[in-house]
Amino acid sequence: MRAKQNVWQILSYSDIDYLHRRQESQAELFCDIKKALLQRNRRLYETGSGLIYGITDRFTTSYTEKGRQAPKNLTSVIAIIFLLIGVIVAQFGLTGLIAKGYGTGAWLMFITYCIPMVTYGVYKIIRKKNELKLEEPAAPDAP
Repeated sequence: MRAKQNVWQILSYSDIDYLHRRQESQAELFCDIKKALLQRNRRLYETGSGLIYGITDRFTTSYTEKGRQAPKNLTSVIAIIFLLIGVIVAQFGLTGLIAKGYGTGAWLMFITYCIPMVTYGVYKIIRKKNELKLEEPAAPDAP
């Protein structure tokens, strides 16, 4: 089970320092911290809903450009799919997924791009050089 983040992990030190210097009592400080957290969560929700709306709009535009009508439940199906993806990502923790994802992506890039480029690419370069040496014209005879 994941440990819950506390307020100090979510807000930056500069935010807390600003709020602390601005307030005279501890109760006012915690009230402002709560307001700041709610405001950040609201921005997160707006960003997520805007992202989902943009993706569904792309799908509907694609349908209309092809001269077809988009299914009526397309936007709700896409929103539910993204909601499920978000729930699955939340179960594993986003930070861990990103850390493992970048590491795995780097290894996949190394295996699929670097190793073939070093082995097969070098082989093709050497083979091309040998073909060019064989095709060199003979030196003209001196008169």
